[in-house]
Amino acid sequence: MSVVPLVRWETRRAAPIVVDGTTITPEARLLMIQWKQVGFVWNTPAAVTVSTSTTSERIPIVDVTRIALWSLSAIALGLWLIALALQSAMKGTKPEQESPQLGA
Repeated sequence: MSVVPLVRWETRRAAPIVVDGTTITPEARLLMIQWKQVGFVWNTPAAVTVSTSTTSERIPIVDVTRIALWSLSAIALGLWLIALALQSAMKGTKPEQESPQLGA
């Protein structure tokens, strides 16, 4: 029986691509959560390394989709907390009961 790590966070490099003497190597970040037979994997682009015979440059990739997803999640959580607080405040204040008028 092999031991499987529960959470793994690593940067992986794909196979380099060579075009006209320039080597391009993509990199991605991997988050893997695994428990017994169930798991979750999230890959996100990290960078591209461009190498020539004289220079090497690592160009980071901004993952706009990931930023948008986390932003929308934060907004949804904030709105939910506000709604929860308003609902709690409304339960705390009971409307004043009117006393019945006897004889008009």
